[in-house]
Amino acid sequence: MVELALPAGSSDPVVQAYLNGSSLNQYLIDWLLQFTDRGARLVDLGCHVGTLAVPAAALGREVLAVDASPMHVESVRQSAQRNRLNGLRVEWCAVDRAEGEVEFDENGLWGMIARTPQNERALRVPTRRVDALVRSMGWESIDMVKMDIEGSELSALESMGSLLSGPKAPMLIYESNGMTFELFGYTIEVMRSRLEAAGYITCRMETGRLTYCDPMQLQPEAWLDVLALPPSWQKRVKIAVWSDEDMIARCLEWGANEHRNVREYLHHALASQSRYPREDKRIVGLRAGLAAEFGVANA
Repeated sequence: MVELALPAGSSDPVVQAYLNGSSLNQYLIDWLLQFTDRGARLVDLGCHVGTLAVPAAALGREVLAVDASPMHVESVRQSAQRNRLNGLRVEWCAVDRAEGEVEFDENGLWGMIARTPQNERALRVPTRRVDALVRSMGWESIDMVKMDIEGSELSALESMGSLLSGPKAPMLIYESNGMTFELFGYTIEVMRSRLEAAGYITCRMETGRLTYCDPMQLQPEAWLDVLALPPSWQKRVKIAVWSDEDMIARCLEWGANEHRNVREYLHHALASQSRYPREDKRIVGLRAGLAAEFGVANA
């Protein structure tokens, strides 16, 4: 049992959930327990208020928690002190391909590297490569990386260098968010392809099973936490394949999402070259409905 130090007066939905007694990110701890043992090394990129980093350290993992938000970093440091977690180190920085400085838009759960230069409201934040951060810990390898950094996931991946190769390559949990990826000029397909070039495969993890996501497979969800497995893990776990019915059901679910920007994202995703059962009458109907709402898209 650990205590989290949470920012006072925050309207952040994750902070509010924990204040109300809901462990919203428990599934991340479940993954940690399934795939790592005590003493394992975790790098938590975009640690937020420590909902993974703090319990992971309490469970005997060595943790490097990283965030570009000073408020989040202070929250995790206070949690580490309160729970006497000597195995938890917190770093204030953004992760990028090169070390230097960037502007960061502080926006709670949705804070991200600023895309508009010289934004008056942005913070100047140092940037670090992941491989350099790991070396600063005195670690030669890591067991797991979690990335939820609002569009900077590809930069983080490309800053890991040799950590992604060899028998000790880490497992990766990352937020696959097509909307934030596109803000930074890449796509879900690009992210999965870069991982596959490094020997990784991306999998959904839901209802107790792993299902493979090939680079061209449509992701109907605007955002989704996925698991990227290095070669050393690919023969140790059972990996299934998503069926057309799985895909259709998820398309229909997200096509009925209450948020307009989410429906619009799916409208454009369905018009991409991604693979999905295009001729199924339910998909045809969904595309027609979205086209009526957002205009015709070329497919």
